[in-house]
Amino acid sequence: MKNFLVFAFLSAIGLPVFGESSAAINSATINIGIPGGHPPWLYRDENTSELKGVAFQFLDKLFAGTGLSPEIHEHENFVRLAAEVIKGTVDAGPFIFDDKEKAVDYPQVSCAELSYGRNTSYLYALEKSEISPVDDIAKLYHLKIATTRVIDTHRYMPGFPKNNITLHRNPDDALKMIISGRSDMTIIAPQTAAFWKKRQGIALKPIAKVVDFELRLCFSHASLGKDRAGSYAKKINANIAGLIKASERQRQ
Repeated sequence: MKNFLVFAFLSAIGLPVFGESSAAINSATINIGIPGGHPPWLYRDENTSELKGVAFQFLDKLFAGTGLSPEIHEHENFVRLAAEVIKGTVDAGPFIFDDKEKAVDYPQVSCAELSYGRNTSYLYALEKSEISPVDDIAKLYHLKIATTRVIDTHRYMPGFPKNNITLHRNPDDALKMIISGRSDMTIIAPQTAAFWKKRQGIALKPIAKVVDFELRLCFSHASLGKDRAGSYAKKINANIAGLIKASERQRQ
């Protein structure tokens, strides 16, 4: 199981994981799109609807020394966010890359060469359910999945019956489908499962691996211009390298 490198770094240096960005006031603002409803990365407090998550502190660290102040804008999911970055309505945002897409070139954006996190998505079911872990997803075709558009179910599980898959705005909505018994499983990363257990007391168990993926921050040519977008991507790449080295030192 792979974990987000930056999460380990933030924990090691004792940064809080909630609240607003503390970037310098005199920095130039850059609009960063982040999918909401994906705890602990970015989500809304159930009682106050306040936007919270590790994204605020992480982006402050990622943009340190660049002269840019990241301003987070919540988006529905990674797929739609990528389209907005390419179109230029958002300055930058994370793009998902998997083993099939590592060599893909997005000519409309400039991306940091280094990923800021690697992870694995799994099919999860309620811990109390009678569903058992499997090595072959085909054994689960009779069950129902509630998921988001973050992971393309038809791409990574091409044989799964389409009528057994429902799409939802975010993982929280998919979770409600499982709790209500209207679906059997959802597709999430281990960090989200751990967050739900800690904050809401909802225990899930991994049933099958879906896909390994990584996240890279990409900047819009349409919004920033190709040269400026490329310059920002290089600065972020250098900062990511520094964060990874700092994380490795903390583990030694």
